[in-house]
Amino acid sequence: MKKSRAFTLVELLVVIAIIGVLVALLLPAIQAAREAARRASCQNNMKQFGLALNSYHDSLKTFPAGAVIGCVTDPVRTMYGSGLAMMLPYFEEAGLKGVYNNNNSFYKQDLNVVAMAIPIFVCPSCAGDNPVTDNYLSGIFSGLFMLLPYNQFGITNYTFCKGVSDAWCYPPYTPPGNTVPPYFTERGMFDFNWAMPIRKITDGTSKTIAMGEGASGPNWPMAAVSPTNSMTRNTLAPADPTGQLRYAYQSWLMPIPIPDVLTGSFLQAGCVMSCTLEPFNKKPVSSSYLDTTNLMGAAAMTCRASLGMAPVTIGGTQFPYGHAPGTPLPSASATYGSGTNGTPNFRSDHSGGCQFLFADGSVHFLADGTDMLTYQQMSTTMGNETIVIPDN
Repeated sequence: MKKSRAFTLVELLVVIAIIGVLVALLLPAIQAAREAARRASCQNNMKQFGLALNSYHDSLKTFPAGAVIGCVTDPVRTMYGSGLAMMLPYFEEAGLKGVYNNNNSFYKQDLNVVAMAIPIFVCPSCAGDNPVTDNYLSGIFSGLFMLLPYNQFGITNYTFCKGVSDAWCYPPYTPPGNTVPPYFTERGMFDFNWAMPIRKITDGTSKTIAMGEGASGPNWPMAAVSPTNSMTRNTLAPADPTGQLRYAYQSWLMPIPIPDVLTGSFLQAGCVMSCTLEPFNKKPVSSSYLDTTNLMGAAAMTCRASLGMAPVTIGGTQFPYGHAPGTPLPSASATYGSGTNGTPNFRSDHSGGCQFLFADGSVHFLADGTDMLTYQQMSTTMGNETIVIPDN
């Protein structure tokens, strides 16, 4: 009879070892391919934002405001919508039309609308929850505004570009030649009650950032920064009174940064607008903060961004933060102080950089370590700089 031959134990172990080596070699390639697919999907999301922004402009001859305030003397209770809420009818999803009630403030919207997770608003690489459960914020808002019991918030991973300044002032736009900050050379495309038409983007739509990534979740802890404590933008925020660690996130519906009326709670959170005062992908993420006592008139002089440095004068012209061609702005190694306002930095879950949408609808991936001066010049609309986009 023919004798059958079986694997020996040594041969079996060798085969298992070879399979293990092959899996170890293939796994990084598979992960890289998946991340490349997620990054491409994120890029497509941002292009949809670009189409929506330009469709909005075609209809109304201006881009949406970052947020709309009904009454500047009571900005907290009269926020009628974020720019994202105003853009809903311009996305190619019929179900989004009519979702947001434009006649109501953000905190009077239906519970299901507040918690709505809109797929196109979220980067596929994001590790955070959607919707986010925030019982602490819900408790504060309920006590302050007598709200419905909101405790879940649908998020966005794409935020409007506020420019280089993190200051929140009214009016948000100061014409050329005016010596009251914020200066026109610092301004981005978006702010509250500031809807910009294309004709005022004198730097060119292909050289001006409209939106960037604002990743959320445990990869992005918040910094503890507010005028009432001694912590800095580089110090982690403590857990809130409910025991939650504060991670970066922003509700697509909620338009305001966390105002000073909530300061006593040391609440740290994101915002639908980000700025370029600090490098993108900085950890911890700077918190949003609105000093409502310094929004108008002469008090706006204290609305200067949190850097705390004097303006630079070149050839008789004054440039805040050295915002002039060839003049350095804050570097990645700079130490940032604590001021009366705060706006988060952009950040991304994609390895090696961050994606940005420009006003012409194009999307560019900027690598970590991008020159800060170039980065900040791309974030302004009327800086009159000559820029070469360092695409990657």
